[in-house]
Amino acid sequence: MKYQKFLVLISIIAFTHPGFAQTKYEQEIRIRQIEVPKKAGDFVDGMQLTRKIKWYKEIGHLRTSFEAKTKYKGKRLSIEFSGNGNFEDLEVEIHTNEIPPDTYKNISEYLSGTLGKYVIEKIQIQYRGDPKSIRRYTQHLGSDGDLIIHYEVEVAAKMDGSFVKFEYLFNEDGAFVKQSRIIQKVTDNIVY
Repeated sequence: MKYQKFLVLISIIAFTHPGFAQTKYEQEIRIRQIEVPKKAGDFVDGMQLTRKIKWYKEIGHLRTSFEAKTKYKGKRLSIEFSGNGNFEDLEVEIHTNEIPPDTYKNISEYLSGTLGKYVIEKIQIQYRGDPKSIRRYTQHLGSDGDLIIHYEVEVAAKMDGSFVKFEYLFNEDGAFVKQSRIIQKVTDNIVY
């Protein structure tokens, strides 16, 4: 009984404290396409991607989603869907030199002002919008004006003597949109 009261108290603190509200925890589990909502599977099949698709179920704090991962034109590509199979976004991993200079300058200035020293671990350009526009993008090497572009930046920084990871979202011009602290998966195994 004491243990249950303790868990309830921790849950209340975790979900009402503003610092915890911006925490990102996801566990990815590899699944087969047959386990994916039909709508999501049909969407990816309709994109006519030539490389093998790997499907994942992402379990987070408050939601479950599905993600298809593959390579496209030599880059890592992921397509995310809600728990019921609705398209959410398409992300393509990029390098810093692929971001327009003014946009990258805005992102860098924001991160330096917020974190001080940091290391960028991964950058993805994120496309949202009408699913038909997303299909056109993957089939014709470009976007039409219907796509909403964001940059998702994962960084590591030292805070209070320990290393922490954050995920930042910036708009097409490099203006800050959102920040989440990434909680690493705890493992029972020693990783070398």
